Amino acid sequence: MAAEREPSKSQNLVTRNAFDLVHVLKGGILISNGKQTSCDLTVIDSKSSVVAASCLKYSTGTTIDSSANYQVYLSDGGDGGKAEFKVDKITVHPKYNPSTFANNIAVLQYNSNAKNSWQHLLATSASYEWDQLFFGRAVLADMEKLDWMLYYSTTSSNHDGICDKLSELFAENVDDMVCNGNTTGAAANYLSDCKIPYGTAFGIANNKAYVIGPYSHTAINNGNNLCASSMQRSYYTSLGNFAAFLSQTLGRDVLISDEYFHTNVSALNPDYTMIDRDFSDDNGLKATIVSAGYRMRIL
Repeated sequence: MAAEREPSKSQNLVTRNAFDLVHVLKGGILISNGKQTSCDLTVIDSKSSVVAASCLKYSTGTTIDSSANYQVYLSDGGDGGKAEFKVDKITVHPKYNPSTFANNIAVLQYNSNAKNSWQHLLATSASYEWDQLFFGRAVLADMEKLDWMLYYSTTSSNHDGICDKLSELFAENVDDMVCNGNTTGAAANYLSDCKIPYGTAFGIANNKAYVIGPYSHTAINNGNNLCASSMQRSYYTSLGNFAAFLSQTLGRDVLISDEYFHTNVSALNPDYTMIDRDFSDDNGLKATIVSAGYRMRIL
């Protein structure tokens, strides 16, 4: 089951053709110890997804807590194939910084014995001049029946003038992040009691839909309440520059911008990292950061 949310008046209208391009892509949710989290998956292919590293539980530093049991639930997308899988392997980006949320990605591997395979097309850069940007939020209305509620909004810009003022990390990494202030009430009664950011960013260009990446964190101006703040911006990690890291981690090709890149392609750097910057108030705006999986996760 899918429920479509109409965009607010402040957002551009979703064209039917563009919506159809995004709607056939598979989405998903991270399940932790049998409970739905607020962490959307950015689905790479039939055997892997990326999630914000801040959604995971750690024992020390960036060492995954072995007591945590993770599953992924995937929506049907265009082929009608809903599914759930146990996560077999997790690889957190080695330069993930839980204080600044730089490189806030982790690769989830599952369904390793699958005979059929498919891939999503990854965007090369967040700063591309998209025809439209889409933001999606997936919610499981019924975990046993795999009944999905999918919500979307759209804009024509990957950031505004407030984004870099609230986050120096974004200002230094505009090719690696998308920023906006769109929120959705889709998760009410499931994940949160207020409007929250969307879970995944997508781009539309030349009648093709590209997966950009997962929601990372939100910067809240002069406060720490995601529900109450009128000035906040949410940041999504673009996976384009991390394509070689993904390919090396998975041991197979990653489809990006209509080309296949292998781990031995010299133009791609598997050790690529963002320019790490802390959050500051140099512009007169003091931001508190709320990350993916924090505060919104069902405990």
